[in-house]
Amino acid sequence: MTEKERKKVQGMLVSVDPERDTPETLKEYTSYFHSNIIGVTGSHDELRKIVSLYRSDFEIENEEGKDNYSVAHMSFVYVIDPQG
Repeated sequence: MTEKERKKVQGMLVSVDPERDTPETLKEYTSYFHSNIIGVTGSHDELRKIVSLYRSDFEIENEEGKDNYSVAHMSFVYVIDPQG
């Protein structure tokens, strides 16, 4: 793969935990892997729409008032060309 072709590749990590995964923390986390990977998140409603489109799921197991909680999620890798 040429450098020009490499620059056309964009990786994306979708976080389903917007409470902890801010844009800043996602930027730092994805930088550990590759400069062409960006981290994105959204509201819980937006995330539900996204995961249903890709037949995925997640559950946030949080007791009210607790800072330490777990997030159960499926993990997939999709490769999508410019034509979708």
